[in-house]
Amino acid sequence: MNIHPLLNKRNLIFFGETPPRTIHGASISSGINLEMLQEDFHIEIVEEFADLKYHGRFSLNKTFVFLRAIKKLKAALSHRAYDCYYGVLYFSLFGIIKNYLALSLYRRANPAGKVYLHIHRSDFDRFNASKLNRFFFSKVQQMTDRFILLSAQQLDGFPAAADKKVVLFNTIEQEGGARVKTGQQEVLRCIYIANYIEEKGIGELTRVFCQLSAADYRLDCYGNVTQPAYWEVLKASVAGQEHIQLCQAITGNDKFSALSAADVFIFPSHNEGMPLVLLEAMSVGLPVITTRVGYVNELLGDNYPFYCEPKNEASLKDCIERFRSYADKDGLSEWLQQRYQAQFSRQSHKMKLKNIFSR
Repeated sequence: MNIHPLLNKRNLIFFGETPPRTIHGASISSGINLEMLQEDFHIEIVEEFADLKYHGRFSLNKTFVFLRAIKKLKAALSHRAYDCYYGVLYFSLFGIIKNYLALSLYRRANPAGKVYLHIHRSDFDRFNASKLNRFFFSKVQQMTDRFILLSAQQLDGFPAAADKKVVLFNTIEQEGGARVKTGQQEVLRCIYIANYIEEKGIGELTRVFCQLSAADYRLDCYGNVTQPAYWEVLKASVAGQEHIQLCQAITGNDKFSALSAADVFIFPSHNEGMPLVLLEAMSVGLPVITTRVGYVNELLGDNYPFYCEPKNEASLKDCIERFRSYADKDGLSEWLQQRYQAQFSRQSHKMKLKNIFSR
């Protein structure tokens, strides 16, 4: 990402993960926001890059990566004053300590600067159950001016003063056009796009498709391999199943072409915030089958007809079979695309983001 300084703009420093080196929901969202904010800010990015194979667990590699990034942050802060600090609030002990150390450096160098921390997850209560986590979060909260929340549902439960909290729905990198309406198809073309992580529900999804007829269903999966051992188990589980394809990650126009060619997007994740890939599907009018976790119901509404239960293969299979016989697929497609344009479009997101960082 190339963001060039413009001297007539305020200075903002970002500390965290960004594309293209790191590809997951939070990093993509950060990248989108930084691109939009560059109209108003000179942006300095201090990237913290750790291989996704270390996702969700502590490792010495991640510690060394963080220490190198902290050194870069300290150097950047010594060369220029910054009006704003932007980063992600992490939901782990290691992560919240990273937040505390990074903000301490920023506050020491820029006592009058503003701190914005973005929350990309929905499981704060689990994180906050730890006394040690609460201790470091209290320190981070004292140094933070604004917490950017994913959902209106977070407003009441997140322990910060009302004037420190603001809601900003996610948006996506690019917006696709309308899909060609397909109606009923002989073979239901299903698609999954996410990293190959067990908590995304890919195991349940592939096991269900092993039970479904190859004459009636096809599943194309795309993602990065972030858990090598699990990837080997997953590949072995679908060996010989020609209607199930496990493919490498796709991005940009290739992703939107794949979404537009499918009949339904399936995402049986165990835990989410507000997943970008569901917004991408909605933007092209692709119906989705998904679990009602995190803030997914704010994307799709409480009465969306194709929610399945997480970690429940029978519920997932029933949902897929109900969708296959659903009579008004084209009407559902139009409704989803209209909902996206009204509430989650890039234009709407940009206006709200600029307003947040103008305060």
